[in-house]
Amino acid sequence: MWKWLDAPDSSPNYHAALQRHQEGTFAWFLDGEYYNEFRDNAGFLWIKATAGCGKTVLCSTIIRKIEALWKKYPKSIAYGYFFVDGRDSQKDLQLHEKLIRSLIHQLSAQCDGVLAVLVDLYGQGHQPPSIRSLEGVLRHIVEGLHTVYIIIDSLDECIERNRMLPWIERNIFEKHDNLHLIIAGRPERDISDTFERLDVPFIDLASKADEDIALYLDEELPLLKNWQFWDKETQREVQSVLRKGAQGMFRWLRSLPKGLYKTYDRILSRIDKEGDSTDTKLLYNLMIKMNHNSSHCISAGMKMMFWRNVRAL
Repeated sequence: MWKWLDAPDSSPNYHAALQRHQEGTFAWFLDGEYYNEFRDNAGFLWIKATAGCGKTVLCSTIIRKIEALWKKYPKSIAYGYFFVDGRDSQKDLQLHEKLIRSLIHQLSAQCDGVLAVLVDLYGQGHQPPSIRSLEGVLRHIVEGLHTVYIIIDSLDECIERNRMLPWIERNIFEKHDNLHLIIAGRPERDISDTFERLDVPFIDLASKADEDIALYLDEELPLLKNWQFWDKETQREVQSVLRKGAQGMFRWLRSLPKGLYKTYDRILSRIDKEGDSTDTKLLYNLMIKMNHNSSHCISAGMKMMFWRNVRAL
């Protein structure tokens, strides 16, 4: 029957995201009122974030906490998750129907015995079940459980949002008293319009990311060659420049080129085209501190930005 259900497995995405988690980050959610509210009260929360802000990693850490809770109270709660994946090689993880199948598989596996409603659907024949039938089975499973946690990541990467969003809306209006739902995704127009119309509570992850990025830099910067030889003021300025350059995006920090001079070029490319003399002055002075012969090390991009703002310097 499980083969017939043909449910995709997004657990590799979960484990891969969890490995990228920097200990101490997302404490504002995991150790505070946001998580407690999600854990204790049924409802729906939208984690709104642009690409690279860490929403997938945050979802993985929430799942880990719920998983620990389930191990403690396996008879009282059930949980399921799905990581939508927009990569070409992961078509099954982009479809609404596959999400429903995956949640059916995960939640039914946490029930005692095989659910009669699933057996009935399987026994109706060898034709693939309709999406409405699958949604009905999932609804029946959720209603039969005491407490259910569902976490869905990267809604914006679903290529069937015309089906997914109405399904989410139906779940909101049905107001399951036992369903705790988190959905993370970029604020694409259709997603924003739907959730704003439904008055869905949300967290803007970009506005929360700065403190986590500081923690990330505290761990990563000391690994740089010669970091320990720089004075404390220079170290603070390096961190300040990188925090500003990241603009709330972990992905940008992880993709930085090796070597700080190339990194500064990347940062400068994010400065407004009109030029920001304060930022340019900071970077120039910082490079002088790091290398007394830095005039030979400053790349063409740095020089261009410097001379464009030379009067301000």
